Amino acid sequence: MPSTAIEWAHWKNNVLSVKYRDGDAYDYLGVPESVYDDYRAAGSKGQFINFVVKPNYPHQKRDPKRAH
Repeated sequence: MPSTAIEWAHWKNNVLSVKYRDGDAYDYLGVPESVYDDYRAAGSKGQFINFVVKPNYPHQKRDPKRAH
């Protein structure tokens, strides 16, 4: 289901990269593939990021124009 908050999200090598519709983009570090699988299955992608990913994994802002 498309998200109203998230434009795209990709996972590779334990890094979950997320670009928000407001233009900001972040890499969340140390995210296991099982958490990404749970994200993909979540009914609300934004709530999953807010309640599961943000509080548990360090992040760094990324250039939103960088290829995903």
